[in-house]
Amino acid sequence: MTPCPKKISYLACPYSHQDPAIRIMRHQLVNKVAFEFHKRGKLVYSPLTHNIPLIHLSDKENSWKDWSVFDKEMLSRCDELIVLKIQGWEISKGVYGEIAFAEQLHLPIEIIDPMAYFNLNIDEFC
Repeated sequence: MTPCPKKISYLACPYSHQDPAIRIMRHQLVNKVAFEFHKRGKLVYSPLTHNIPLIHLSDKENSWKDWSVFDKEMLSRCDELIVLKIQGWEISKGVYGEIAFAEQLHLPIEIIDPMAYFNLNIDEFC
C-alpha cells in the first residue's frame, strides 16, 4: 500500500517595494513563516525563499512578469495557496497573479495574518 503524499502549500507574500528595508523585512518574514510551518509538519513552497537568492546571483529582474512562468508551474504542483496578509498584499501584482492562477486551478486559498497565526512580533522583522 502506497502512503498518501502530504499536501504541499504554496506560500505567497508581497515582496516588491521601493524601500530595500521593506523588501528585506518581507523576505525575512516569509522565511520565518515557512520555517514555522515546517516545524508544525506542514510542507510549504515559498517562492521568495527560493527565488530571492537566485535573483542575487543573476541579472534577472525581480518582478511577477519575470518569474510568473516559474511560479505558476510551481503553484500548479501544489495543493493550496496560503497568502500572507501583510501590508501591501492586496496591491501586489505577484500575489494578485498567484491568487488568480490558484482560482483557475480551483485550489483552496487561505489568507492568514502571520503575526496572529504564529504569535510573531512584527518588530523582529523591522
